Amino acid sequence: MAKLVIIFNAGSQLEFGMTEEQANKYAQLLNDPPQQWVVIWGDYATEINTHAVDRALVVK
Repeated sequence: MAKLVIIFNAGSQLEFGMTEEQANKYAQLLNDPPQQWVVIWGDYATEINTHAVDRALVVK
């Protein structure tokens, strides 16, 4: 298992536990967004506005 850590421009962060493959996929979508919104599916669905994201990291 890995963790996707999303750090927002305002300094807050969110963490999601998931497989490393999923975390890498979401980190790529958030760091190089093809669209303004990305929906992350974990224990619940979370919609992230990519304009508010400073960076996304994968922690193993």
